[in-house]
Amino acid sequence: EEAARSDATAAGLWPNPTAAYAREQTPGQLGSSEDYAWLAQRLDLSGRRGLRVAAAEKRVRAATSAGVSRRLEIAAEVRLRFFAVLYHQRRLAALERWVANVDEVIAVVTKRHAAGDAAGYDRLRIGVEGDTAEVE
Repeated sequence: EEAARSDATAAGLWPNPTAAYAREQTPGQLGSSEDYAWLAQRLDLSGRRGLRVAAAEKRVRAATSAGVSRRLEIAAEVRLRFFAVLYHQRRLAALERWVANVDEVIAVVTKRHAAGDAAGYDRLRIGVEGDTAEVE
């Protein structure tokens, strides 16, 4: 962005004037010498300088917009990753609660099976649920 701004400033400057000096001398008794000095400044009559300035200003705006766009992309990526981590943390917490609940149910069903209040099938079925919870 700063490079584009520098180019825009340079495009808006007038070219430096040029100075020249010449001396002519003729030999002999009747010889003479003449000194010439020139100062020249280029003038833009075609309007190209104005077009260059406008183009440079557009490049500055483009560079600024690109910087803003990049910052927004980075912010969006950070937010996306933050919420992905948050999702996985909450999912893990929910799975841990599920495993804890299934473990409690297994303990209850095991006691009831030992007392004769629950069938062996129920204990096996809850065991499969516990295995599934552990795998998840």
